[in-house]
Amino acid sequence: AYPQAGGFKFDWPEYPAYHFDSLFFDFNPHAARFAAPIGLDFEALRRGTQELIDAIASGRIRETRIDASSLQGFRDSLCGAFPVVRDLLAVRAAIVEDYAAFLREAVDEASGGTKKLFLQCFPPPLNIATGFDLAGAGAQADKVGVKLYTMHWPMIEADMLAALTDRAGLAPQAVVRAFSRILALAPDTPRTPEDIRYPEPHEPHPCASADLTAKMRAARAELPTGTGLCGITHGYGPLDDVLRRFRAVAEGTEGAVHVNRYCYLSDEKLAAIGALSAETQVQPAPA
Repeated sequence: AYPQAGGFKFDWPEYPAYHFDSLFFDFNPHAARFAAPIGLDFEALRRGTQELIDAIASGRIRETRIDASSLQGFRDSLCGAFPVVRDLLAVRAAIVEDYAAFLREAVDEASGGTKKLFLQCFPPPLNIATGFDLAGAGAQADKVGVKLYTMHWPMIEADMLAALTDRAGLAPQAVVRAFSRILALAPDTPRTPEDIRYPEPHEPHPCASADLTAKMRAARAELPTGTGLCGITHGYGPLDDVLRRFRAVAEGTEGAVHVNRYCYLSDEKLAAIGALSAETQVQPAPA
């Protein structure tokens, strides 16, 4: 119907990470078939996941030694204490990769192989939790866009903070610091739970430029050869902060940036982004 289109962009080819409870999906009957091919018992996985949820809700998880000083330490210690986490992540990745392959097949079939496929995912390391394996699901796409919706990041932190403090009785300050060290959504500086909120349009976003660049470089390192990469940013926030984030993303993607969010854009912002694009030779990403 639209022969001028070069390809198709699909949003949410993964399990969104906006809410703490979403980390424990997916146990609907349609998901069961993905366990056996990777050597897992679906019912045992369900029971193990429920035991983890119960350990959090009862506060028993406070008795477990979890390394919160770094991403690798956290992942290794959490999976060591609760091996079901590794299995749950594996099943989620299998489901998401299967869905990405379905999208690839559908686009190829409908277009006779003439249209490209653009998939989007949460930034590292959140993509691990969402099931979007950059090497596996990413191989199905011509280009992968990493969503750097930095105004949403405090929302994610706030929801997970509330869950871990209310249910598990963990100390808020310790959880906040662990978030910074593990997720790198905000710098590792003193913060209170009240500081973690959706930024107003005139407020800069609490994310470090170096972390934005590092997330894009981490994604590039995981994607297979032949799959393109771009960062997906937006126009939220004051002009200086919009340009700061734009530069940081461009640095991590060799200039491939897609401006996805139209809200809070202005003639001033568009002119500044245009000038910056010319200055840094930013490459256009597919629409």
